[in-house]
Amino acid sequence: MIICVIVTSWGDRMNTGEKIKQAREKAGMTQAELAKKLNVTQAMISAYEKNKRNPKPETIKKIADALQIYPAELGFTMVNPLSKIDINNIDGTTFEAVIGVLRRKFGKIERVNVGKMLDSSYYRVGSGKTKFILQTNDIVTLENATESFILTMTERIKDTRPEKTIVSEILEDLDDSGW
Repeated sequence: MIICVIVTSWGDRMNTGEKIKQAREKAGMTQAELAKKLNVTQAMISAYEKNKRNPKPETIKKIADALQIYPAELGFTMVNPLSKIDINNIDGTTFEAVIGVLRRKFGKIERVNVGKMLDSSYYRVGSGKTKFILQTNDIVTLENATESFILTMTERIKDTRPEKTIVSEILEDLDDSGW
């Protein structure tokens, strides 16, 4: 079985309007559909996407919720004054990967919003007697630990031999296995 994984990144050069547009298109939603979910006009969504208007923080949250993404994926940053952790200055891909691992391990994970602030959510993990709560900064801690672990392990297992040598070895292994 061949598994193909495609990973894309918005990069740092994309502005908020471009990120909103890309996220909306990725969600398969028109400007009019997003506008309806937010109870604004299609012209307002167009103005956001063209960077003619800047959405307020609460609007960024509404857009993110409507598109089922995290506000950080739209480039929004807000410091959680309680933990001093910048909970939105995270790589959405790594954050979501941590969520995915938790979901695979514990079967269920659900984000629960308890207020209007972007950092006022927590996560219910698992079910029944194994159910527990993680706050957003706990998941950021897991994200940071994951990144640190990956860097450490990469240093231990990376192959620094010439690429031709590695390719030859891979081709030899394929020949041996009948591919």
